[in-house]
Amino acid sequence: MISDDVRQGEEQLGNLLVEGLEAPPLYRDLATAYTDLEGLLRFLRHRSFSGVVAVRWPQGAYYLLVFRGTVRYARTPLGAHTDPEQATALLAREAEHPDGVISVHPLPEELFPEAWIESQPVPSEPVPEASPQLERRAPEVEASEAEPPLPEPTPGPDAEDVRVWTKMLEGLYQRYQRLVGPGPARQLEREIQAVLAGCGGVFVEGRLQGPVEVQVLKAAVARCAEIVRKVAGQAFLVRTAQGLLRELGVAEVDLLGQLMGS
Repeated sequence: MISDDVRQGEEQLGNLLVEGLEAPPLYRDLATAYTDLEGLLRFLRHRSFSGVVAVRWPQGAYYLLVFRGTVRYARTPLGAHTDPEQATALLAREAEHPDGVISVHPLPEELFPEAWIESQPVPSEPVPEASPQLERRAPEVEASEAEPPLPEPTPGPDAEDVRVWTKMLEGLYQRYQRLVGPGPARQLEREIQAVLAGCGGVFVEGRLQGPVEVQVLKAAVARCAEIVRKVAGQAFLVRTAQGLLRELGVAEVDLLGQLMGS
């Protein structure tokens, strides 16, 4: 008989797979006839990639949950949870079938089970290397269709603060929405909008629109962090904030203390 803890764990990982498949792909529909799957997995391992690798054929599909470069969970064409190493080995053999496609979807680390995060330390910064030769006969790697961001104008005295706090607000909201779903996220959006009321800016569908002063923006981020902490827990809030700060290139000592309310 399956225990409630095991059942809940299976449900969490299944939901994480669904979330990953909806995320914008790093690579989309690479042909198995030309792509070296084992080379791709080695490349993702070297890059400490976290996300979902999906391999689909007309007769079925494999889904791998990869955390910091290691396959931690797998679904087979029969839909059964199997040993990740065995599933990966079987998949590597079957991936040579010519009628399949491979897609790779990145996910933020804080969405993965907390036990995985605690048991697997953050790897050291990988040594830069040339892109791997993923193709067997012809280049088939198709990068994500997302266009590179336009260069930002030279910031004024407060422009950089506005940029950082805006990214923190939007990032916290979006990752909270991924964790709890659209219902609680809409309530959080209303709370944020209440703080912004009358300042000239609005917060709609996870995006800040219009001009907002830095102090008002900080208050909105503080309210957002307060709700995220209550619902998702302090550990999730800290991991999310640290991840966003790394993406922004901002030292934690400069901003994390303010966000945590210290």
